[in-house]
Amino acid sequence: MDTYSTEETAIYHSILDCTIQLFNEKGLQFKMSEVADQLHISKKTIYKYFKNKEALIYSVIEGMFKEIKDLEHAIYLSEDLTPSEKLLEMLCVYPLKYRINYSYLNEMRTHYPSVFKIIEDQLSRNWDETFDLLDQSISAKEIKPIDRLVFKTLFLGLYKELLYQYSASPDHLLRDCIETIFNGLR
Repeated sequence: MDTYSTEETAIYHSILDCTIQLFNEKGLQFKMSEVADQLHISKKTIYKYFKNKEALIYSVIEGMFKEIKDLEHAIYLSEDLTPSEKLLEMLCVYPLKYRINYSYLNEMRTHYPSVFKIIEDQLSRNWDETFDLLDQSISAKEIKPIDRLVFKTLFLGLYKELLYQYSASPDHLLRDCIETIFNGLR
């Protein structure tokens, strides 16, 4: 995001919020004119911030992953949980503000492959804090030893299965699956 005034920043965020709402209702079928109409702004105003619909969707996905990483980092720094409790909570992180209807993600694979690649890349990257907590949990004998690659493959496969194949909001199923796997590691 470029440097914007307070008012411009508010407009930028309202465009993102409206896009999330419309995406959750219609998937990629929403129109830029619908965003403009709901916000009582012109399409030209939207194009001041986003060059096209793909850039707008990219910004939503980017915001979602930033929120997830910020939540994970806060858990990592928490002093109130054991390493294994932190690890479990990090694995179950779900965005609050940038909650999207995941049942529409597969549409991106076809219509916006560059945005879909960002999703795939984000899921696969930045496991350092998770691995550190895994190592701490194993050292503290809170969970059984498990190879990092096996651990990542197991949870990455679960995330992809739930995000690309299941309901609009798989957060409860995600937590149940992760707790089941995690309990097997204890």
